[in-house]
Amino acid sequence: MKTLKPIKVVVLLGQSNMEGHSHISYLNRHFSNEQTNQYNNGFPLKIAFMSNRGLNNSNNKFVSVKTGQGIDPTRFGPEVGIAELLTKNGLNDEVFIIKYAVGATNLEVAWRSPSSENTGECYIESTKFIDRMLLNLENDGYLPKIHAFCYMQGESDACDGGHNEYYIYLLNLIKDLRKHYDRYASKDGIYFIDAGISDCSSWIHYQTINNAKKAISLIDDKYLFIDTLKYKLSYQKEPDFVADIHHYDSNASIILGHLFAEQIMKTL
Repeated sequence: MKTLKPIKVVVLLGQSNMEGHSHISYLNRHFSNEQTNQYNNGFPLKIAFMSNRGLNNSNNKFVSVKTGQGIDPTRFGPEVGIAELLTKNGLNDEVFIIKYAVGATNLEVAWRSPSSENTGECYIESTKFIDRMLLNLENDGYLPKIHAFCYMQGESDACDGGHNEYYIYLLNLIKDLRKHYDRYASKDGIYFIDAGISDCSSWIHYQTINNAKKAISLIDDKYLFIDTLKYKLSYQKEPDFVADIHHYDSNASIILGHLFAEQIMKTL
C-alpha cells in the first residue's frame, strides 16, 4: 500500500475582503520592486481557489499563491501576505491553502450553516469545493489534515440587519464546519481564525459584529480573534479616482495576510 504524505491544510472563507478586492497596480507604492515582483511572480506555497462564484478560479488545481487570485486577475486578497510569511518561516512545502470567498455575502443567509437551518448557498458551495480539493490531494498521494479555517466576513451583516443574530449563527458555523471535517482534523483539532471587520461608515453595526467574534474567543480556546482595528488597516486611499472604502487598500491586504499567518503558525 502506498504511504500518503501528511500535509497541513488551511482554508480561507469569507466575503469580499477575503475574496480580494485590493488593486495589484498600487503595490509598488508601498513595497520595493523586488517585493512587488515576488508578490506578482508567486510563492512556492500552493493554493486552490474559487473567487467571485468561480469566475476567477484555479481550475480545481493547486497553483502557486500570487496576486490575481481575487475577484478578478487584477486584484488579490490576504492569501499573498499569508504565503509570504509562511514561506519566510520555511512552511511552503508543508501547507496547502484552499480558498472559497464571495463578495457581498452575509452570514444570516449566504453562509448560514445547517444548525441554523435553511443552509445558505455559500456554505453549501464552499464545502463542495473544499471536499473536492481534499479528495484531489488524496488522489495525488497526500494525507491532508485541516489545521485552521480563516474567516474574513461580517461586513454585510453589519449593514443589512444580520447583526442581531450574528453570534449564534457564527457559533453554529464553527460547530458545523468542524463536524463536517472531523475526519480531516489535525491531532490538535481544527482552529477557527476570525478577523474583525473595519469601522467603515457603511458597516453601521461593526461593533456588534466584532463584539460577537470577541465573545466567542472567551469560550472557545481554538477560536483565535484578530482585532483588525488595533492595526489600523487602511481602506480609505485606493484607488485614486474614488476610494473604495469597503475594501482594504493594497498594503492593508498584505498586512491582513501577515496577521492571519501569525495565527496560522500557532496551529501548525
